[in-house]
Amino acid sequence: MGHLVNLSDSTIFRLRVILSKSIHKMGKLVEEYQIQTESLIQTVKEGPKLTDIAERVKQGRIRGIEERGNIISFDKVVYQGAREAGRCTEGQAVIETVQYIERVIDEARKIGDYDTARRATLLLENLVFIGEKELQEAISAIASRLLERAKEGKTVVIFFGGLRSERYIALRVLEQIDKMITEISEDEDRERLHQNIRISGNSEKVAKLAERKNWNCLVAVCDDFILSGTRIKGFLWSVLNRLIERGVTLDQALEIVEVEVIATHGSFIQKGLKTEEGTPTERNFKVFSYYVAPEYCYDETHWVFYPGASVTGSHCSVDYGFEAIIDMWRKEFPGLKLPPLYRIIRRYQSDMDGRFTDPKLQQKWETLSAAYLLR
Repeated sequence: MGHLVNLSDSTIFRLRVILSKSIHKMGKLVEEYQIQTESLIQTVKEGPKLTDIAERVKQGRIRGIEERGNIISFDKVVYQGAREAGRCTEGQAVIETVQYIERVIDEARKIGDYDTARRATLLLENLVFIGEKELQEAISAIASRLLERAKEGKTVVIFFGGLRSERYIALRVLEQIDKMITEISEDEDRERLHQNIRISGNSEKVAKLAERKNWNCLVAVCDDFILSGTRIKGFLWSVLNRLIERGVTLDQALEIVEVEVIATHGSFIQKGLKTEEGTPTERNFKVFSYYVAPEYCYDETHWVFYPGASVTGSHCSVDYGFEAIIDMWRKEFPGLKLPPLYRIIRRYQSDMDGRFTDPKLQQKWETLSAAYLLR
């Protein structure tokens, strides 16, 4: 891990991933997890641990350096369950979240709930955090890869299946690509790349374009995390079905479509993201995930937590994973102050008309859509 695989070669390659897991505080070794398998899942590096980032923030403050000073908004619980928006730096959110989990461990031990203490310890030691720095790093890597394919002559369609995180990540990727194109010196090259990059949420239009381009097309389905796989599979199938209706086979369609995400967890590297599991047509999608997060289990089949508990972030705290765990602890330990990362106010919130509620995001969307939206 640590080196990006060149995707211009679309053949299946051998991916070697070693996810080292630490010894947790209760003295039991978490089994080392090693995969050596033929896979279409590609990753670059292990996601950074929340505790490591918190430690760097603390050290920065000692040296008088403000680490993670960007402001995030979160949904905080106030009197009798009422809520109001809170704001703090990303660094403060990270430190307070680590402190909260440490207090859960201490409180659980005090009442003899060693199972909760053990699980909280595992979470604290393994939780991957995707802050603004990590998000931008991954976005830049995805944008570079897609722009490289466009330089090779392929028409690249950045596809967003929904109006939530999918459209937000698609917008961020397109924004980065647009910046890269403007830095190219030759006017002719810039214009050619402009023509080879499109964004769309309409699978029918995407399929028609792919047919017009004689299938020399890459459809990049974007999202932030693949943790359960359910939502993104639905978007993938909408594109695949339209391509197949236009005359290609399933295998040919799978060569055209690829998933681009910020992070996933180790189980997807092992089993892949499949079209229809257990059926004669079962196939693996091509997936590029910049970060990989550990999966922590009792054994190979039982989750310690929800599958989405492997990762959280400053743009989204993962409602069916990290948030759900804090919800449980909130009921068990009501006296503890909830951490800022408990419920991040999503940057990608939209109104009933599908417009970003953040006016700056909406302005970016309108500007870039005018240049790149597939009509």
